[in-house]
Amino acid sequence: MKRIILMGTLLLTGCPTAPDLAPVSPGPSVRPSPAPQYLDDQVTAAGRPYVLENGLYLQDKLLTSWERDAQLKLVGPKLRYVVLATGGQLVAKLVDGGARKVLLPHYERDLDLQLAPDGHTLAVRTYVDARPQEQYGSLDPESIYLVDVDDPKPRRWPNGFYFHQIKWAPKGLQLAIFGTAGPTDPVAFRVATPDNDQSRVVAAPNGSLEFFDWLPDAEHLVTTWFNDKYAGTVEIRTYAIADGKETKQVIDVSGGHGPGFAHAEVRKLTQDGTGLVAEIWRTDGTGGQIVIDLVTGTWAPL
Repeated sequence: MKRIILMGTLLLTGCPTAPDLAPVSPGPSVRPSPAPQYLDDQVTAAGRPYVLENGLYLQDKLLTSWERDAQLKLVGPKLRYVVLATGGQLVAKLVDGGARKVLLPHYERDLDLQLAPDGHTLAVRTYVDARPQEQYGSLDPESIYLVDVDDPKPRRWPNGFYFHQIKWAPKGLQLAIFGTAGPTDPVAFRVATPDNDQSRVVAAPNGSLEFFDWLPDAEHLVTTWFNDKYAGTVEIRTYAIADGKETKQVIDVSGGHGPGFAHAEVRKLTQDGTGLVAEIWRTDGTGGQIVIDLVTGTWAPL
């Protein structure tokens, strides 16, 4: 056998051809670990609680877990309980043990689930009726159920109301509902309390609602509306709960961009309740977040 050294490479001549090597198969794919979802609104002296897959943790200690096919809907204040959708039911499970409580025995899915400031009263906006949609015209059959986590006795409330958007007041037990009482009725803001089966109309405005929330005083609703006629403006209407009195502002947020301005959309109320956070887009691709001062009617970049 001859050996030839060429440019530092050892070549073998006169050897039988080496068999082709079989391709190396990759190892089993590794599923990336899910990131924990921290509950920053429930930070305790012991640290930041978090949800990871089907468990609630604090300082890497498992507080409680649930079935893999269950869907976590809500973690109660002070980590006292969790609300789960599982097996066609909405249930509450105490973190420190104890039997599960069935909140809604027949449950498909919710459109909205909100916890009242008292920490144990839930408002669940859900499809609960299997009657044909034709009976409602173009409206989907929806209902609001109120249920107490500590003493589950769900009741449908208020009756016969559709296209709901719901918001608990920041204090007390008042629920604001935006919707219509029937296919031919106008949309309206209504306010109700759990101890009263009847909701009362606060206002029945015309227009296309974009956003609404309670002001911190729990005596007014602040709303914004789509207005195609005035591009580059935000139309704000505030309603007093006591008498429905309306205060209207149309604020120019175009910043002098004129026809180059495209759209503004309100996202949320500021934490102190004195302003609105909005996102603006322009046809040239620029934009960003701004804060609208509800008192002065002025705005500034966020």
